[in-house]
Amino acid sequence: MLNIGKELKELRLQKGLTLKEISEITKINIKYLELIEENNFHFLPEVYVRGFLKNYVRAIEGDEKKFLEAFEEIRSPVLNEPQEKQEEEPQPISEDKEVQPEPEIIPFSVKKFLIGKSNIITIRNVSFLVGAIIILVFVIILILTQKSKKEENLVQTAAESMYEEVQEKSEKFDNIALDDSLILGINAKDSVWIQVKLDDSVIQEVYLRNGQSQKFKAMNNFQLLVGNAGAIALYLNETELPFVGVKGSVKRLKIDKNGIKLIQAKNEPQKQ
Repeated sequence: MLNIGKELKELRLQKGLTLKEISEITKINIKYLELIEENNFHFLPEVYVRGFLKNYVRAIEGDEKKFLEAFEEIRSPVLNEPQEKQEEEPQPISEDKEVQPEPEIIPFSVKKFLIGKSNIITIRNVSFLVGAIIILVFVIILILTQKSKKEENLVQTAAESMYEEVQEKSEKFDNIALDDSLILGINAKDSVWIQVKLDDSVIQEVYLRNGQSQKFKAMNNFQLLVGNAGAIALYLNETELPFVGVKGSVKRLKIDKNGIKLIQAKNEPQKQ
């Protein structure tokens, strides 16, 4: 019987080729070529081994027919059995001898895995699960909608309460201002900067242009620092005050219920 591996190795060496070069020509992994030269043909199914052998023989320009016939003679019965089963008709199995069936490789199928006779998840269970998920999503949306409406109502109620409270305080303030406090009106006849101190505590600053006006409220008095005294007219509770300033001059004034007074700065001589 022909020693296939030995013959192939001798032919390869005669051609002056290495296994690495044969691997590059045939695109066969070098470890498979080594097994073939060792006369080992059981490392892969027969169809692959036959293909590797054919390509190897062609690469070294050997007798392809001779080597393939030798391969058919020495191939393992175990490797031949699946091929023969495909080519020959199935033979009846003897009742005296129990034959163990070969394990069948079944392709994985998600559908068969999820929906099958022996699986827990059946079509009925899947339908129930889908329905439950839909109901759950609907309930969540309903809860979120109700919560949003409730928060919106609370915000609206709070806003209305705040508005009413502000209105009430504003009305009270206006009444106090009209009945018990002083209202100072300033009309600008030219551009002017004014600092107003209310009741010796709160200070406000304004810049008025020609034709603009501003009103201030205080309980007891106003103290004014005017940057252009000749550019303003003053009114206390809608009554014009007797004040005539010089254009461009800076004046300090104090206004209360008794009228208007000129405040003298330090080191400034009092005018008669």
